[in-house]
Amino acid sequence: MDVEFELKEADLGEILEDDVGDGKDVEVELKEDVFNQEERDDVELDQENWGKEEPPLGLPASSSSSSSSSSSSPSCEYKLEEDPETKNVPFPFSDVSEGEQEEEEDEEEESEKEKRRKKKRMTQKHLRMRNLRKEPKVTVLPKRISQFFLLYLFVIFSLLLTVIIFAMVYDYRDDDDSGPKPPTVLEPTLKFPQNALYVGHINPSTDSYCSAMAGASLYSGTFTLAGDPSPETKYVIERFGLVQPFSFSEEYEPNRVVVLVDHNQRSQSPPFIGFSFPPNISGIIDHHGQQEGFVASPNPLIVDIRAWGSSATILYYHYVRSRATPTTSIAQCLLSAILSDTVGLKGPTTTDYDVTAANSLNSIARVGRLSTLTIELINSRVPPSSTSISDILNLDAKTYELAWKDGSALTLRWTTFESGDPDFVLDRQDDFLEEMRKQKEEFSIDFYFMSVVDELKFFSGSQDSYSWLLLPSRDEIIIATQAFGTEARVRDLNQMEVTPLISRTKEFLPPVVDYLREREPFDWGFDHLSIGLATDDL
Repeated sequence: MDVEFELKEADLGEILEDDVGDGKDVEVELKEDVFNQEERDDVELDQENWGKEEPPLGLPASSSSSSSSSSSSPSCEYKLEEDPETKNVPFPFSDVSEGEQEEEEDEEEESEKEKRRKKKRMTQKHLRMRNLRKEPKVTVLPKRISQFFLLYLFVIFSLLLTVIIFAMVYDYRDDDDSGPKPPTVLEPTLKFPQNALYVGHINPSTDSYCSAMAGASLYSGTFTLAGDPSPETKYVIERFGLVQPFSFSEEYEPNRVVVLVDHNQRSQSPPFIGFSFPPNISGIIDHHGQQEGFVASPNPLIVDIRAWGSSATILYYHYVRSRATPTTSIAQCLLSAILSDTVGLKGPTTTDYDVTAANSLNSIARVGRLSTLTIELINSRVPPSSTSISDILNLDAKTYELAWKDGSALTLRWTTFESGDPDFVLDRQDDFLEEMRKQKEEFSIDFYFMSVVDELKFFSGSQDSYSWLLLPSRDEIIIATQAFGTEARVRDLNQMEVTPLISRTKEFLPPVVDYLREREPFDWGFDHLSIGLATDDL
């Protein structure tokens, strides 16, 4: 039997003295200690040799051993009954039969097995709990649910992409809509003809030059020039290595379609008078106001005139609407034109469209800081010292025609010198005034004004004076004094300071034209003093 027996009472000596001496039977209470399977294997006793071994707990087994211990404690002798059949030594104090003992062993064995299984389950549960504490909880969706979720996301994404594409390409107009389509900035509906001649005004500025080049490239036309480029335009051509245009007079021929850029008046257009056939003008791209002498054509005109800072800005949005990207050289040219006309995006004609176009074009042109390019353009406007005064006056001169209902008309010419060196003109003021008087008589000009602007001071935010007018005669002095009022300060008889005005289109021309419109029709003759102005106006 896989059990171990031991006395319950530790002090065996006291038991022997108290009970054995009185003749009473000694009762030794035993306790059964159940070990684990490994411990039972180590202490299992051989029942066949039970009688030969010493009794447990130090009890004497024979008379020889009792004599040695008789001096310390009374002798107590136990007799073991030998089983003749099994030769095993049963425990003398147990009255349990062999069958019951086997049943107990079986029960104990089952109990131990159950304990081991329970311990194993508890250990596994403990390990699972420890792993859960260490690792984040991950929810695994069933495969079918995951597939459905992915399909749902794909459908939503497809619908969203379809809506975006539809919004980009939709014409915002039904087929049966007979009303006009609302104009939008980014979506001009104008389509200019192909194989046309794109040309600017007769004194090509940077804006005129670059707008004609961009229009010809976008609409598959021919880039032409009607005059000699300004010093600033020559600088842009050399700096960016731009293409040389064709001469308009050499390319123009009968039935050839013409598109005008950066102007809309006959007086600024190429000289069509020398041709034996009328001009076939079919389009205008411009940012200036419409004055008398608007270009006429026997064919319907496609006109795109916007109150923006430059024609180059309008051409850039034509590229945007056509979903086309300008080349690097065209982007550099258009950017230079925008900065030139808006004085580095700080001038009074600057709009948000100019700022957006300039930043977008710079991402293609990659010219660096816009302020640096602006200063370079301003400094490049000073012509060589060998340039004649007549040529300087014609560099940026524009002629305007004003008419009245009774047939009266007048011619107004305005030239401007915008650079970083105004003394180039002011130091020779008398020479410029004399040349202006000659041109008035030679070309039958009624009024002639010249504005001199130090754009470098304006661009840097200087508080000093940077804008002046040169007035060649008494007529111009009277008109300027009445038109600009307290904003003008006369420095001498023929020079007037008009700081902070700098823009011919937006700040100089409107008050002058408004003042002339308020007067009665004039009797124009050789004596311009008879224009109907009272002597008190002086």
